[in-house]
Amino acid sequence: MGNVFRNYDLVTVSGPKAVKPFTSAMRLPEGVCQSIGVSATDQYYDDGYEDICRRDFYKQCPEAKGKKVLLWAPTFRGSALAPTVPGTDTMESLSEELGDEWYVIIKYHPHMEAKGKKSSVDIPTERLLPITDILVTDYSSIIFNYAIYRRPVIFYAPDYDDYAGRGFYMDYNSLPGEIVVTQEELINAVTHAYDVFDEQTMENFYREYMSGCDGNATARIIDIMNRKRYAS
Repeated sequence: MGNVFRNYDLVTVSGPKAVKPFTSAMRLPEGVCQSIGVSATDQYYDDGYEDICRRDFYKQCPEAKGKKVLLWAPTFRGSALAPTVPGTDTMESLSEELGDEWYVIIKYHPHMEAKGKKSSVDIPTERLLPITDILVTDYSSIIFNYAIYRRPVIFYAPDYDDYAGRGFYMDYNSLPGEIVVTQEELINAVTHAYDVFDEQTMENFYREYMSGCDGNATARIIDIMNRKRYAS
């Protein structure tokens, strides 16, 4: 089978530790993949972006005002035609378990929504990140964008033993957050998330995987493209 990426001259990724996995996955020559950032993340550094996100969120969810916001944003399992997500029952009952101090948002992957799973809100996931106090996910790449905010992440992976057989590009146990598999562990992790949050570990994760995403990625990409054009 041919390589559909073989004619690429430049692939931009979020940080230095993302270069090797993308180079391997796309079978690129060394040097094509560069950690100069991802344009879509520039919005997170816009002065008014967080204000707009908060305004839209509280307009749709006024009952969340004054509460800590927890976002569950899992990836899907199976195929796009028959996607599944373990742990749904636990997350749907989590709000009651945590009490009035918390507001729980369930945001399913688009493939899940296309199959009838209804998220708590119809706000795009990227617009929920600025208002999220704690992110709960599993194997989703959402952790990388959320690292920009340097806030706690919990990895709720009730099917870890089965899913791990697929293999990872990075050590799952090295991720900057607690890994839990049961409802009891999840509730305990949420309750104590800020008590055990290691800011330095999250900062190191950001530098390794997201340091190209500093609000200036688009400008760097355009500069490189212009230099390549004038050099040709």
